[in-house]
Amino acid sequence: MESGFGRALGRTAVGAVVAAVSAIAMACTQPVGTPESTTGDPSADVWVAGDSLAEGAGEAMTDVYNIAVGGATFSQGFTIHTRVMGALAAVVDRPETVVVIGGHNDLVHWGATPAEVVTEMARLVADVASTYPGTTVRLVTQPWWIHPAIGVVNDGIVADLAAIDCGAATWGSSDDDVHPDDFGPYAACIEAALR
Repeated sequence: MESGFGRALGRTAVGAVVAAVSAIAMACTQPVGTPESTTGDPSADVWVAGDSLAEGAGEAMTDVYNIAVGGATFSQGFTIHTRVMGALAAVVDRPETVVVIGGHNDLVHWGATPAEVVTEMARLVADVASTYPGTTVRLVTQPWWIHPAIGVVNDGIVADLAAIDCGAATWGSSDDDVHPDDFGPYAACIEAALR
């Protein structure tokens, strides 16, 4: 026969396990790029969205609302498309421009083709233009050496989607061969193209 202490200890242990599992489930289902990962003022004329490259560029830019989050993709999960469209829907005064950088994670981690990435980028540009006519999406190139297919993505967005071409010319050194050690020149190139 179990004592009262044993029953109480058993209930406490079960309760602790249930609470821990619930906390883990909530953490795992929290969408990438939730509002907690934004910086700046949503009333800014320029927003920055995308992956970690966009996040770093946005942090180095002035007077922007940065909704970029590392690991974001165009093709999987809580996508860049979903993040941008949701953020735009949540405000009354929308930005003039949303700068978008991404595609690397799609290619490296999810096996997307360059054509699939460019198609999703084009869908974002078209959806923002048709839903929020006063807001323009400006895609930004990335250095071709971060993934063999990035050059193909860059070519597609420069030719067809009037992208800002700041990749290789401003990248400088990189400890991990993906992110620049200093996002300043990359951010300055983007800001100059927006003037």
